[in-house]
Amino acid sequence: MSDLAFVSQYDKHPEIKIRGHDDAIFNGIDMIRKHLMAHRHGVLCLECYPGVDLDVLKKDLVTALQPDLVINMEDYSKSGLEIDDMIKDNLTEDRVFGYMSDHRIGDFYKEADLMRVKQLIKPDDFVIIYGFGASLLPCKTLVHIG
Repeated sequence: MSDLAFVSQYDKHPEIKIRGHDDAIFNGIDMIRKHLMAHRHGVLCLECYPGVDLDVLKKDLVTALQPDLVINMEDYSKSGLEIDDMIKDNLTEDRVFGYMSDHRIGDFYKEADLMRVKQLIKPDDFVIIYGFGASLLPCKTLVHIG
């Protein structure tokens, strides 16, 4: 990169300092698990950023919390072919650059499937819903995992 005629301003380690919410931000699965042990009632939604390793999340967090019912949102999403067809106008041959999509999280699920999931939830159970789209369902506690 010595051929550049300027010094790059690119920040390889960006961060945003958030003050006043130290009790609401956790770093690492152990801290999250410890905090959520006090919230083992009702519906807990773990809304996940795409790319979160859901197998690790289930093994290290979901199972440890011992819920009555576990719902993985990927089991209820549209098929890969349906999603490809839905977003085809936003895709290009370039793996990095494409077009900004105006789709919403709910677009990746069929309303009938979401209604079916809602019917699985019993009022007195401790339920964990996890994965991309978990926040589409009614939650007592919502946690964002990134």
